[in-house]
Amino acid sequence: MSNPAAMAAHDPSDEASILVIGWEVVMTTPDLRTNKFYRVFLSGDDVVINYGRRHKKGQVQRHSCDSFAAAAAKARKLATEKQAKGYVPSLPVTPFQVSQRDFQRADSDPSSAQRVIDAFLDHAANAHSAPS
Repeated sequence: MSNPAAMAAHDPSDEASILVIGWEVVMTTPDLRTNKFYRVFLSGDDVVINYGRRHKKGQVQRHSCDSFAAAAAKARKLATEKQAKGYVPSLPVTPFQVSQRDFQRADSDPSSAQRVIDAFLDHAANAHSAPS
């Protein structure tokens, strides 16, 4: 985690944990002029997007929808749009858990956003390296 002081003050055991589904697509050109990532996180009726240049933190946006079906449709649409532009999958679709508070505050609190991103990356790396 990037901020040890914030992590020390954060006690996730005090919070409800939620299931999140996340995935990542990337676009890199041979000359590295384009080197971007796009992550989609879906839980309940919310979609959180994390995007930017690879190896940077990027920006975070949260979209609240009227239902899980609407949120899933939005997530699918965003992913399809990126793939149509040439993005390719780089991390598998990965279920993981984070605190509900962090997920809901990911677009307004950098520490919350980082905990969501780190949880996804940790779980995706473990899922990707696990034997079949």
